[in-house]
Amino acid sequence: MKKKVCGTEEVLYRIGLAAALVAAAGCLLWQWAPEEVHDWCHRFSFCVIYRLTGYLCPGCGGTRALKALLQGHLWESFLYHPLVLYG
Repeated sequence: MKKKVCGTEEVLYRIGLAAALVAAAGCLLWQWAPEEVHDWCHRFSFCVIYRLTGYLCPGCGGTRALKALLQGHLWESFLYHPLVLYG
């Protein structure tokens, strides 16, 4: 019996496929989450720069852009952070 050796490309493909499935499941769960979950996420910011200064950092713009992109708001996502839409 020969052992099948997985190459690097096949391993990366499987990891990418698993990540895509997890991301898709997360998007579906976020869309169907109750409003209390959405409100909680808006009330508490985990950004240290925002907590200390009150100003949004580029990472915050990227997060808001990703959220808008996942909700299907392409133009809003582009306005928050153009590189997120490109990426």
